Amino acid sequence: NSGFVSKYLEDMDKLDTVQLGLMLQLDGNNMTVFLEAMLLNLANKVSLDQNMKFLLQSIDLPLCFSQNQELYDQLFETLNSIKELTMEDFRFISKLYMETTKSTRSKSDKAVELTETAVLNSSIPHNI
Repeated sequence: NSGFVSKYLEDMDKLDTVQLGLMLQLDGNNMTVFLEAMLLNLANKVSLDQNMKFLLQSIDLPLCFSQNQELYDQLFETLNSIKELTMEDFRFISKLYMETTKSTRSKSDKAVELTETAVLNSSIPHNI
């Protein structure tokens, strides 16, 4: 599916949100495909269009971060460098970034807690 979705997303400007939603359903677990397509699409943009807003709202940004942090960082750097970014779009991008940061931090904290609990449980003598 990734090859098909990747090829289909090359003409993202010609797609509507229904078609983009179908692509997410087809290959929504492979965030690298979507990150690459979004970066290509943003390369010549001077403003944030509806398709990009739709994808940013619809994709799993914490999953994007965990699958490919480098592309995730590039995406937000590119978004923040758009020349004609409105204040509303800037707030939208900042909100998404903050929500993703909180979510990934929360997941990381939970993983640390689980690891600490496992270590503590394994170090408790079982013959008491």
